[in-house]
This record gives sequence, C-alpha cells and structure tokens, in this order.
Amino acid sequence: MLHRLSTACALIGAGFAVSACSTAQEPTPLASSEMTPVATETVTTQSVAVPGYIDCIGAPLQKPTVISLKCSDDSLELVDIEWSHWSEDGARGRGTLVSVDEPGQESRTPNHAVALSDPFLAPPGLVFTRITLDEQPMQP
Repeated sequence: MLHRLSTACALIGAGFAVSACSTAQEPTPLASSEMTPVATETVTTQSVAVPGYIDCIGAPLQKPTVISLKCSDDSLELVDIEWSHWSEDGARGRGTLVSVDEPGQESRTPNHAVALSDPFLAPPGLVFTRITLDEQPMQP
C-alpha cells in the first residue's frame, strides 16, 4: 500500500510539474528589497588605433619631430619633421637629414621624404615597423 501511495504521489507531482511548466506566465517584478546585487563587467570598445613609432627604444610616439636613423651612435637623424599624413595604415612627412661624421662635423640637408608603414601590434601598442627615407628602406 505504501508503494502504491508513493507512486501515486510521484505521478501527481509529475503532472503538476508538467502543467506548471507548460503554462506561460508573466514574471512578477521583484520589489527593490527583494533584489540581489549582481556583479557587472564593463566592456570598453576602442576605435581603430593609430600606430606610433618607437625611435630606437622607449614608448611609441605619434608624429615625432626627430627620428634616429642609426641607433648605435646617433650619427644620422631626421629632424624638424613635418607630417603630412598619419593614419592606421602609414605616415608620410618631410624633414632635414642631419649627418655627423668622425671628426664631429655636422651636415644638414633639408627636404627629405620619410614614410612609416607595416603596423604591428607589439606589447607597448600598435607601432609602425618599417621606415623609408627618400623611398629607400632604413635599418635604424
């Protein structure tokens, strides 16, 4: 008898559960005192990043006015750079080439074209990895 009673209760309980689950009801709004705080995550979206340029060492810079073209001894630099274009794809500008020879004599020649390209996502951020001077690749 006990076995029949527990089976009947189980069937009645199952029928009630199916009936309750199949009936669509609007949820009842909770009062503010019944609400539980929930942790939220803030998501920040960034616009397209514009690369910088690392001049030998240091943090990436945007639109530097001086670029070292020989990092081992700073005997070749492009100075007074004026940038006509700087975007996520590349940068173009013009500057004065400063060259220092062995005895320390400095020569300056103006109006040299510089271009930066090949952006790469490095640990400090997006940086240009290629530099050309008067359309010739440079290896600073």
